[in-house]
Amino acid sequence: VLSSKSVMDGYPKHAGRRRWGSAAEKGEAQRTVTLVEEEDSDAVLPPRTKPRQFPRPAPVMAASSVQTVCVVGGGPSGLACCRRLSDAGLDVTLVQESRGLGGKMCTKFVNGKDDPTLHFDMGVQLLRPSGPLASELEGVVKPWPRDGRFKRITCSGGWNGWRIVQVADMPVEGYVVGAPSMSAIGRHLAEKCQGLSIHLDRTAVVRGRDPKTGKWEVEWKREAATGGQLRYRPELAEGATDTMRDDFDAVVLAFEANKILRGCKSGYKMVEASSTPAIRKRLS
Repeated sequence: VLSSKSVMDGYPKHAGRRRWGSAAEKGEAQRTVTLVEEEDSDAVLPPRTKPRQFPRPAPVMAASSVQTVCVVGGGPSGLACCRRLSDAGLDVTLVQESRGLGGKMCTKFVNGKDDPTLHFDMGVQLLRPSGPLASELEGVVKPWPRDGRFKRITCSGGWNGWRIVQVADMPVEGYVVGAPSMSAIGRHLAEKCQGLSIHLDRTAVVRGRDPKTGKWEVEWKREAATGGQLRYRPELAEGATDTMRDDFDAVVLAFEANKILRGCKSGYKMVEASSTPAIRKRLS
């Protein structure tokens, strides 16, 4: 969490505090050297082009100084963060841009949830949980697929034509799906987080850090939908919602890196980028 918070360092008014970017870059270089040494202890490193620089550890905040955390993104990684933070006794707020939890682990009911005759999984189609996660999901998953329903198909050919070369059965032991849908897994994991405050169907943006209080300001709302989105979700005709905001000791960005860097321009999910100038320069 502290690392995720430090990602936000580097806004224009704090341009001189780009500790996270430099520490991460140097740390990455050091790990690369370690990997080379593990693969071949006699390997010769390329000649050094810059003076030797040792990574400086990022400043560590005292655990007691972090009491409130905002997690942006309700997919598997965001929910995992919420669980660990809640278990540590912190006050956690989760903001998720879609109507349900689970991120890509969701099921779409074409004719509404009251009509399950036509539905499909939009992202994750099956899981193979192990360790503590397997016990956490007891009661909300069922074994799937059945023997003989999971195939590996090998094809050969090119753009002018393909042909099936081989069809083989795949092992199905340990695979599960959410019951009654994959979306149930996200809801189940969120219920395990004590005192979690959840805001669904809202996009969030980090406005920056108050130099006086040291807290991060986060805003979330839903913008007006486009015509195509209204056909899919007519209830969005009410337009944009009021903006909500709060201040937090730390922020975790648990969603796609592309949206962190560039934001989103898609109708009701429209939101500005939450990346700092330092992160944007490094990753873009």
